Amino acid sequence: MKIFRQCIIAIGIAVSLASSAYADRLWEGYIHLVDSRIKLPFADYGHSDLSALKHLEIKTGRVGKFHQAGFAFVPDDDDPFQVTFNGKIRVFVDGWSAETRKLRLVRKTRYSNTWKVHPGDVKQVVESSKASKEK
Repeated sequence: MKIFRQCIIAIGIAVSLASSAYADRLWEGYIHLVDSRIKLPFADYGHSDLSALKHLEIKTGRVGKFHQAGFAFVPDDDDPFQVTFNGKIRVFVDGWSAETRKLRLVRKTRYSNTWKVHPGDVKQVVESSKASKEK
C-alpha cells in the first residue's frame, strides 16, 4: 500500500511539472491585413497552433508606456459587437500560417476594448486548406 501511494504521488508530481512547463511556453503571431498594410501582433502562453486563435484577445485603445499611440476598430454598421475585415488576410501563429478573405472580431459589450476572433472564423482558418507549417 505504501508503494502504491508513492507511485501515485510520483505520477502526480510528474504530470504537474510537465503541464506547467508546457503552459509556460511563449508564442507569438500576428494577423496581417494585407490590402490595408496593417499587422496586428499578439503573443500568449501555452498551446501554439492556429487553434490558439480561439483564446486570443486583441486590445484596442492606447498602447505604450506613456499612452502616446493607440488604435480602434470601427464596428460593423449592423452589429456594434463585431468588426469584419475583408480582403487578403494572413494569419500567423508561432510558425503556422493560413490565408482567408474574411475575418471577424467580436467583443462582449458595446464599449469593450477587448476583441476576440469569431469562433466560426477560427474553425474556418484552422480547417483552411492553405494552413501549413512555415519552414
